[in-house]
Amino acid sequence: MPVNIRLKKNPFSFILSKGDPLSILQILTTIDRLGTTHGFSNLKTIIALQNKDAGFPRNLQKGQPSSIKSTYRVLQVLHRIGFEKHSYVVASAVDWLLKWQEIDGGWHEN
Repeated sequence: MPVNIRLKKNPFSFILSKGDPLSILQILTTIDRLGTTHGFSNLKTIIALQNKDAGFPRNLQKGQPSSIKSTYRVLQVLHRIGFEKHSYVVASAVDWLLKWQEIDGGWHEN
């Protein structure tokens, strides 16, 4: 049985105006607007955040050390939008994640 939910605000416009670049990319992909100027601008912002060690910064904040969670989140979105897996951005981030993988196959991050 469908549930009728009334939202106080439109979540798409809220995220597009207040979300981080990665959340914005996810919304633009959902509404098939990734190929817009807004989509390209947010993609450039995300790519520019990649640290010199190839990971992505904690909470996607420039100047923060690379974070397993942030790097995974970026890779997940780049994969969803069809980013080439052999591109430098993706391949180097995957290599960075593998470097930090624990012997049991998991990852640990404080």
